Amino acid sequence: MTALNIVKNDHSDSSSSPSRKHLVKNAKLKEIQAIFERRWLLNPEAFDPLRNCMTRECLERTWSLLIQTINPLEKKAVDIGCGMGVLSKRLHEAKVSQITVLDIAENALKRLKETNLENIQYACEAMPFTTLADQHYDIIICTDLIGEIPQEYHRLFFAELSRLISADGDLVFSSSIDIDSEGGVDKLKELIKTEFDLTHEILSFHVLYLRLKKLLRYPYLCTEGWSDLTFREKELNQRKGLNRAWYWINTTPILVWLWYVMNPIAHRLLHILKNNRTILLFLEKICHFISDQDGISHVIFIAKRRSLQPINPKDIPITKPGKKEIWE
Repeated sequence: MTALNIVKNDHSDSSSSPSRKHLVKNAKLKEIQAIFERRWLLNPEAFDPLRNCMTRECLERTWSLLIQTINPLEKKAVDIGCGMGVLSKRLHEAKVSQITVLDIAENALKRLKETNLENIQYACEAMPFTTLADQHYDIIICTDLIGEIPQEYHRLFFAELSRLISADGDLVFSSSIDIDSEGGVDKLKELIKTEFDLTHEILSFHVLYLRLKKLLRYPYLCTEGWSDLTFREKELNQRKGLNRAWYWINTTPILVWLWYVMNPIAHRLLHILKNNRTILLFLEKICHFISDQDGISHVIFIAKRRSLQPINPKDIPITKPGKKEIWE
């Protein structure tokens, strides 16, 4: 194979006028940041991993796996998408020497700063475009964040994590899985393996729990849709086909009275379901038994950065003098 000559493109005006692509990216990140700042102001409880028994269980499983597989003592850690910083606080108690917490929302970081924890650095930045140091962190925590990242950035997301982690560092990663899609876990694993080798995993089977939770919330959606036309229109726009038609019918005088009768009962049962760990675990056992892989709703992984593979001499192309390649 002949040598490849690299020719520098002429971008004489680039220093004075940013590219359109760069401006569009910045505008999109600003828009996302504004959305999260508003969400933190209006409903900060939605970011609390202790808000119900399912999110608490996922948090405890994440922490348990971390402690069982990683010794955090005197290590440098970063919590990306830290939210309320529950795991950062636990790392602080575990004597991690340095912790960096990163979140796109300044309102999230303000709450964490109020705790006055020592040895914590704060960064208000957006993944996957951070200014953190290369290969600096022994532990990277990135839990339930990738679902908030635009899909076109997913590949860059893991490339950025790979850039930040030290040579022998550990990535603690988790994500919810869309229960209405197929092959979500395998697709996520393929994406992670572009940069990391998976060493440990915990799979949660909460599909049955989530579907029951959705069913018990339906009376509220119908009664609210009847009393609030804006809410009704929003729900209709999120539905298609028979699902849309069925919701429309249930928010008319024909059937809405039935949901008004059922709503108090459903609300009470939903409250019990959200806060009872015993029911959660019981439903998980049933779901795992009857659904197996289709019942996975959440994954937790520990991973190491993939090492560069040595070049096999047999894979080196044979040089053909005088033959030009298509890029020349």
